[in-house]
Amino acid sequence: MKLKLLIHIFLLVSFLNPNTTFARTGVLTKTGAGDLPGCVDFKWAKGPGGEEKAGMLVPVKINGKQEMFQLDTAAPSVYLYSTKPHDKKEAIVNVEIGGIKIDKFQAQLHDKNGDEGGTIGLDPFLGNILVIDFVQTKFCAFKPSEAPENFGKGSNRISGNMLNNKFYVPVNINGQIEQHMFYDSGSSLLPLLVYMPLWQQLTGLQKVEDATKIIKGNSWGNEVSIYGAPIKGDVKIGKISLMNEFVYFVPSMDFYEVEQHGLFGNQPFFDKTIALDLTSNMQFLIFPNKTEQPKK
Repeated sequence: MKLKLLIHIFLLVSFLNPNTTFARTGVLTKTGAGDLPGCVDFKWAKGPGGEEKAGMLVPVKINGKQEMFQLDTAAPSVYLYSTKPHDKKEAIVNVEIGGIKIDKFQAQLHDKNGDEGGTIGLDPFLGNILVIDFVQTKFCAFKPSEAPENFGKGSNRISGNMLNNKFYVPVNINGQIEQHMFYDSGSSLLPLLVYMPLWQQLTGLQKVEDATKIIKGNSWGNEVSIYGAPIKGDVKIGKISLMNEFVYFVPSMDFYEVEQHGLFGNQPFFDKTIALDLTSNMQFLIFPNKTEQPKK
């Protein structure tokens, strides 16, 4: 199985039945998706070394045919994989995932051999709401008109921003807000991956050669190195602390000055439920787990 490049980089170290439609009175429970509309089961993909939770595979229908796609919130669009050569780079398709249906969506064709049918990013979901329940492995996608009246109650809400089909979420670093970090579900096991200046700030190291963990990996067939070291200081995504986690840096990755300073993956939320409100609200929501008290 060939997962997204960052999954490969990290891991070389170390269908599903659609739910029936629920009524608007359905609720998001304290610890899970509950009776939200447009929910399906997702599967965890393993890494090449058998590592768990390496990537998320969700059921997607393309022109009525259902296959498992990798959910990659950093992908620019929908990519259809095929081992057959094709003359065109794009295809107009009908897409259905969860409770969202889009006719005549422009997908990208990609020559790739793997177990997945493709990769799906946030592009098809704009204007809608996504919920990921990591504990019950549920993925929900629904229109805002279908949201329960109390949706979001008790959650930690963080105002976000869409740029180039990536969902940017402010991260608090030692009391300062870093605005140029995005959520990347395709980098599932990474707590934090950043560009060089921020990596130096967070680790107290000046050279990548001083990293405490150096990993060799694959990026779409090309060998890359990833450098990790413990975070020094206070880093938070909303109320989620990344204290004592590792922060990583990939020299060959295209993080640059203004738009992209880094990303965070699924790892900080494995015991939680999160939501991406991609309507005009543009919010990243984190719901408390069983041991936490909900926000009043």
